[in-house]
Amino acid sequence: MLRGVVELMEAEWYAVVALVLFVLAFVAILLNALLRRRSEVDRQARLPLDDDTPQANRTE
Repeated sequence: MLRGVVELMEAEWYAVVALVLFVLAFVAILLNALLRRRSEVDRQARLPLDDDTPQANRTE
C-alpha cells in the first residue's frame, strides 16, 4: 500500500534519499564508536561514579 502511494506521488526519490541519509548516519556513529581510544571510553564510563566533581546547586 505504501509503495503504491509513493508511486502515485512520483516521489520515490524521497525514499532513496532517506535510506542514504540513514546509512550514512549509521556508518558515522559506528565508526565514531569503534575508533575511540580505550582510555577515553574508560574515562567516560567512570564519569557517573566520580565523586571528585562538585554537585551544582544540590538541595537535600
